Amino acid sequence: MQAGSQARGTLRTLSDYKEAAARYAGGGIATLDTPLSVDAHFCIVKRPLLLVDPTHIAPAPLHVTLGITSYLLRLGIEAVSFYGGLPLADVYSQNLARTLRYGVGVDAAPYLGGSFEGRACHKIGERLGMVSNLLSRYVLVAAAEVYSAACEAWQAVLPVLNRTRPASADETKAFRRDSARFVDGMTAFFPWSTVTPKLYVLCCHAPAFLELFWSMGWSENCCHDRYRWLLRRRTARRVRRGKQCSLC
Repeated sequence: MQAGSQARGTLRTLSDYKEAAARYAGGGIATLDTPLSVDAHFCIVKRPLLLVDPTHIAPAPLHVTLGITSYLLRLGIEAVSFYGGLPLADVYSQNLARTLRYGVGVDAAPYLGGSFEGRACHKIGERLGMVSNLLSRYVLVAAAEVYSAACEAWQAVLPVLNRTRPASADETKAFRRDSARFVDGMTAFFPWSTVTPKLYVLCCHAPAFLELFWSMGWSENCCHDRYRWLLRRRTARRVRRGKQCSLC
């Protein structure tokens, strides 16, 4: 996963899951007399509960957006701490908070550790130039340029990632290119940064899914709509039976 976009082309297949299900029928990899290498088990260490073709697993655009937005903001604070120390990072954090509040016009949600919600993340994405301009006052020029380039790449990826309208062939190619530029650029320059699961999904899974279905925005919405539809049916069924309804 830490290879970033270079990890493309090594995704698991349905046959890999079937093979693992047969191999681990009596127990997980820890029960084998001779443990398998990563190349052999593809990180599957227990019997899969469901056999789902990986091409049917849709990236969740909203959750990818939430995670990567927080990652970008945190990376800037870490960069200031790395180059200037903790006291300077504390000053930058306070100014970043003011920029987000009064410049971008967003507030952190009063729950889940004060993270940003979906609309706030989109607003931050639209005005990332303010964040990168602020960071340039606290870090080396080279670091500021790499961070600014990462912000520009994220701004190019974000609209295609979250919309339901089908992407054109040119947009699909650009998405693959910009997502790789975004992830690989940050992890190559900042030595402490790592490829998180959501960054991995963005640069490896999302482009393949987009090329296959031409859109990712509908996938998560459909899942939530289907869940609400099932919940309404479950509630109605319990009411008809005279039972108290409880949420899943």
